[in-house]
Order: sequence, then C-alpha cells, then structure tokens
Amino acid sequence: MDSISCEEIFRMTQQVWTPMLSFPIKLKPERPTGTAMGGESVVGSVSLNGDWQGAVTLEFSQRLACLCAGQIFGMEAEEAESEDIHDAVGELANQVGGLIKGRLAPKSLLGLPTITEGTDLLIDVPRCTPLGSATMDCQGAEIRIEVWKLIPDS
Repeated sequence: MDSISCEEIFRMTQQVWTPMLSFPIKLKPERPTGTAMGGESVVGSVSLNGDWQGAVTLEFSQRLACLCAGQIFGMEAEEAESEDIHDAVGELANQVGGLIKGRLAPKSLLGLPTITEGTDLLIDVPRCTPLGSATMDCQGAEIRIEVWKLIPDS
C-alpha cells in the first residue's frame, strides 16, 4: 500500500475520538508536509513493525493535548500534569495507530508510543516517507495525523 487518503485517516480518527472524547472533530485543509504546527505541541508516535514497516504520528497543539487528558481522566484541562498529557496522547496514538495498522499492515505489530513535546516541532521519521496525512480541528485547536512508510535499503 503506497498511500492513505486524508478522508480515510479522518474516518479512523473519528472512530476513536467520538467514543473516547465526545469532542466533535472536523477535517481542515491540508498543511504541507515538513511545516510546523507553530507554537507548543505534543507528538505521540507509534511504529509498525513486521511485513509492513512505518509509523503513525499524532501532533496535538498543547491546548488540545491538555483538553484530551482532562476528558480522558475526568479532570479540568488546567489540572492535567505532564504525565497525564503523555498518557492521554500515548493512548490516542495507540488507538488511532491500531486502526491504521489494521488497514495498511494487519500482520505487523504496533510499537509502544513515544511522546515528544516542544515548540515549532518539525515531524520527521528517519528512513521513512510520508504516505498520507490529515489535519483536523477539535475544540478550536489543531491535530495532525501522518502515516509514514519505511524506505527499504537499496
């Protein structure tokens, strides 16, 4: 499989978002690969290993990551601590990554989530090329999901 559409990524994300968060989410115009979200963000990434190899990254604005943590753990977003935010982003990366894995690589294994925080982050997965992405709006904040495929050694 050499591509996945933004609409497919959006539909899979909705399957996680609605039951876990009860937040409406809508597809936004796509932002070019290699451009930063801007401001503070949190990224959850999971690897896919096996017959098909790659990764799925979920980049949240810091505000949205806090809102998600608050919703998942039953607290106000302002009360969410770094560990809560990392746990929530990691769980969402696992859930969305698992659905994407089922579509692209059903015989592959999903790795443990890795969490990164920073300002003006540029997402790049070493030795991988982007297959597809979707930028979405949730609660007036942005999330971008990218699917990456390993480039085989020549």
